Amino acid sequence: MQLHPFYVLRRPLLPVETYFQVQHRLRQGHALIDVLKAYYQHPYAQQALFFASSDVYQQCQQWLAGTLSPSDKVQKTLYRYLIRMSTRATPFGLCSGISLGKWGTVSGVTFDEAAPVRTYLRLDAMAMQQLLHYVSQLPAIWPTVRYRSNTTTYAIGADLRYVEANQQGGLPGSYALSVTDNTEYLQQILERARHGATLPDLITLLMQDGIEAEDAQGFLDNLIDNQLIQSEFDPSLTAQDELGRLLERLRPFAEQQPAIDLLTDVHETLRRASPASNVPDCQRLDELLAPILAIENRLLVQCDTYFPASQNTIGEAVREQLSQTLQQILRLSPAEQTYLPTFRERFYERYEEQEVPLLLALDPDIGVGYGGSSLTAALLDGIDWPEMAAGDVPFTVAQQTMLRLFTEAMRLDEPRLDLLDADLATLTDGQPEPALPASGYWMGHLLASSAEALDAGDWQFHLVAGGGPSAANLLGRMAHLDDELKAQLQASLQQEEASEADAIWAEIVHLPEAKLANVLTRPALRSYEIPILSVSGVPDAYQIPLDDLLISAPRGQRIVLRSRRLNKRVIPRLSTAHNFSMGLAHYRFLCDLQKQEGTLRVGWDWGPLSSQPYLPQVRYRNVILSRAAWQLTKGVAPTSQADWLASWRSRYHVPRYVVMMNADNELPLDLENGLNVELLVDELTKHGTVKLKEWLLNEQTCWVGGPTQHWVGELILPASFTSKRSATNTYARATSDVQRIFAPGSEWVYLKIVTGEQASERLLLTELPILTEDLREAGSLSQWFYVRYNHPEPQLRVRFQSFPGQDGQLLGQVLAWVQRLTADYGTLYRVQLDTYQREVERYGAARIALCEAWFCTESEMLLPVLQLVSQEGETSRLFYACALVDRLFEAWQLPLDQRDGLITRLRDAFSREFRADTALLVQLDKSYRLYRPVVHDALSAFDAPAELASFAPQFRQLASELQTTLADQNERDDLLASLIHMLLNRIFPTENRRHEYLLYHLLKKEYTSLLKRNRPAPNRA
Repeated sequence: MQLHPFYVLRRPLLPVETYFQVQHRLRQGHALIDVLKAYYQHPYAQQALFFASSDVYQQCQQWLAGTLSPSDKVQKTLYRYLIRMSTRATPFGLCSGISLGKWGTVSGVTFDEAAPVRTYLRLDAMAMQQLLHYVSQLPAIWPTVRYRSNTTTYAIGADLRYVEANQQGGLPGSYALSVTDNTEYLQQILERARHGATLPDLITLLMQDGIEAEDAQGFLDNLIDNQLIQSEFDPSLTAQDELGRLLERLRPFAEQQPAIDLLTDVHETLRRASPASNVPDCQRLDELLAPILAIENRLLVQCDTYFPASQNTIGEAVREQLSQTLQQILRLSPAEQTYLPTFRERFYERYEEQEVPLLLALDPDIGVGYGGSSLTAALLDGIDWPEMAAGDVPFTVAQQTMLRLFTEAMRLDEPRLDLLDADLATLTDGQPEPALPASGYWMGHLLASSAEALDAGDWQFHLVAGGGPSAANLLGRMAHLDDELKAQLQASLQQEEASEADAIWAEIVHLPEAKLANVLTRPALRSYEIPILSVSGVPDAYQIPLDDLLISAPRGQRIVLRSRRLNKRVIPRLSTAHNFSMGLAHYRFLCDLQKQEGTLRVGWDWGPLSSQPYLPQVRYRNVILSRAAWQLTKGVAPTSQADWLASWRSRYHVPRYVVMMNADNELPLDLENGLNVELLVDELTKHGTVKLKEWLLNEQTCWVGGPTQHWVGELILPASFTSKRSATNTYARATSDVQRIFAPGSEWVYLKIVTGEQASERLLLTELPILTEDLREAGSLSQWFYVRYNHPEPQLRVRFQSFPGQDGQLLGQVLAWVQRLTADYGTLYRVQLDTYQREVERYGAARIALCEAWFCTESEMLLPVLQLVSQEGETSRLFYACALVDRLFEAWQLPLDQRDGLITRLRDAFSREFRADTALLVQLDKSYRLYRPVVHDALSAFDAPAELASFAPQFRQLASELQTTLADQNERDDLLASLIHMLLNRIFPTENRRHEYLLYHLLKKEYTSLLKRNRPAPNRA
């Protein structure tokens, strides 16, 4: 491992002394409002507040002008912002920024007193998007706008499939796989627009085939609306100076001089902005753009900050010693958990040594998909699901070692756990050498009392994170702040790319939703880009569209990505920090693929011990791997008792200064300060649990700056790495003589239709109703039913039973249907004729035939239900699911209290399966409040359509016959649980277990409400 010659220092606006001065004045009894006023008189503090929250800034201005008395809530908000400006280094507006540093002979950081702050202003992402649209619609510009083909299109049979963003009613950043007819006209347009074409060009092309101009325009408008062709005026993430680029497009059109003057004014205002004029300049921009932008209550400008330094160096001796220690802890790098290994296995199982188009491979219906469904689970939107329980998993050797070290530290009452080389060896015993990327970064705080102490070797390094697979992951979006930083970063990436010089290293460019451009925008740092439904910042020759990429998995060992046009392997990279885990499948795949050769995730993970009320600091040599931590809960902290805090601090050795954790945010607390304790209690009351960690940053550990002012300094240290780079089923026995196995050719015909969830839904809506009707008219079909299945890949399983003597005729008719289906449907991957094995153990020998009859009646009933859902929308799916579960109970004549009891049992079982914590239950309750009218109407006001009502007598008759086979209520409830599960399986096409849990939760809440109101269950004869 080698640390690069440069680093980036992140620091807050105000020195750390500010924080301690504030705490000192508060302890002396000064009112919070007076303490705040002393600091918010400073122009920089006001500006930082302006870019952090314009609403709070306005209140602050009114308060400072004497026209507003801030509430306690506002005062606490101002306090939090002031603390952030003096203690948190993560770049955020003017509150904190960066400075470029280099390793040198001696250590020292001195900031430029003449120009201490340099700000970079740009239009907010939403404002830029609207401005692009405004310009593209100007009369003189509209005919010159170039449109490009959507590069996610691919033909399957007579269909054209492609990905489009959900713009109507979908969540921001959500996408859908769409299908349209692959007509000759559409093919012509997509081919002509591949490298860009104007609408007049495309209209002329269509008119050459005899289409009227008006019809051609309508056809193209439809393609734009459906995102099959996309405007060059969409936002670009890697284009240099987007506003300047927009101006250059406008300048040749003299008739657009008013727009040119306006944008020139905006552009010049942003370029000349300085800390002294930022606020009035931004306010003036609001006035300039207000007539053309429809944005309210949002700042139109984004601010990034650079702190110039006359000296910013750290001694080479520190670099050498730190490198040696970090090299040793590389072994504490667990493998990255991604969906990629599962994808690789499924890909190789299907395609073996074939090379296939990326778009085909990632298609969830006809390919193998990537880590998710092809459908949007609208009812589950907004719910964060905990990790599934894996059962009782034995401690690993590493965890056993951690437990031993933890127990020993607790026994000796040690506040710190110092790892020895032998401990490190035991912790990593049996683990393979970590696969490391070509480059990565280390992030942390270098702690020392002064620069001189640092050079003398008296320092510690608090490791916050080790990350990769590129040195640019955290630095890309900051590269525009300093030309030298950009040059250093590009040189670093060139070194990274030299590790595999025969491949193309390509930047992934994707904008999930417009507002994310604020954090995803960065300079074009690599020569090549892979644009995903986004505008690239490099010339066409250096763009690698998705439809140019091919995937293979040689010997099933690793995924290889190749450009068809360039005939070279492609290595994707994302040079910005973005959580892509919930994004578009193509984006997630490429981002996961960048970690295939290695990543850097060094750190200390307490694992099963993480929930302990106290964990000691962990250190190896002079690197702090984990800070001391405390978990405070309401039960442990009786806040009503005056001495609870002192008692708790004494018991767990809690120091005076700690930080309160909230995701990746940290708020320093002085536990001897009344306001800080109040903030702690507020958080504890709100969430029930608070996590605290020791605060290592103070006047004795922050050496950056001096002699009277010191800043919290967080370092990002780019680094290079040298690493080797790659290369019996059991069945339950039958307990009775009932026939359980039906081979092909017997009375049961069993089809496994391997296709995507969306394609399965289309079969149920269009093909199966026709087939079953034809089979009945032919006199061969006795009954049939379907089941949805998702392992190892999505499929629809359909079982047909013939009348006696009609086995051969039924089989022939079904096979003829299959032959036609595979010819007409390009979305069917495989149709398999299989052996039907009855689930005798699950349903019982005496009941299996009756249960099959129940399933057949249910399947017949659900076909019109699915038709209604396709017409009425996803909310109606919830309505019918709730109503049909309740009608099932009605067929079995269950009173309301027994319905509630069974649903409670099912809900509780799923709660255990999903490890439902308070956060998840709060979200499920929120879903109930959202869907309560739907659930209430389903249970209390369901008027079954005629096509459904006709099935009620059949269900009552079957329920009556099944009752005679049951020994007691427990056996009945077990059977009902299975019947309800299968009903919901047939209703919901995706995420069956989560939908089932959600439904049980909603029904439980409504049944409880009905019981409280002492209303009988609806009796619908």
